Amino acid sequence: MTELNYTVLETIYRRYGKIIEITYEYEEIKHEEIVENMQTKQERCARNYKASIKRDEYERLANNVQYPRDVLPFDIFVIVLRPFMMATYTVEEIREAFRLLDKNSSNTIDLDELSAFLPVLHPNMTKETLSNCMSKVAEHNDQQINFDQFIQMILKGIARDIVCGHV
Repeated sequence: MTELNYTVLETIYRRYGKIIEITYEYEEIKHEEIVENMQTKQERCARNYKASIKRDEYERLANNVQYPRDVLPFDIFVIVLRPFMMATYTVEEIREAFRLLDKNSSNTIDLDELSAFLPVLHPNMTKETLSNCMSKVAEHNDQQINFDQFIQMILKGIARDIVCGHV
């Protein structure tokens, strides 16, 4: 049996009411029972990481992306990022993130829509890697997820791992 505990600290810095930086400090502790040679032992694994995104740096990088028109504006990026990083938020906030990613209003997020969220954070992340992440929650391997699958992607930490590059 695996037990996962985590804490996330979100810090938002504003200037004149505008978000200028958002920081996440994340600590994950996994306890796992492993049966080996007829003996059960407990293993504990911990990882810590920090993600910080500044508006000016994000906008500078966004201008250098191959297709900058596909990059989300910083304020929208932050709305989508928060449930990805926090792994829990209100249904309304998750629904809003889903709506913002679903650019063609199809009630699904396809591989291209999800990849448009990431070029500034991970310009070298392949669509194949994202497809593998999506397949962990998708019922069919059709490279798209619905709202319920999107929630599962967030709750299982898959979305956070995508953002942090742990895929």
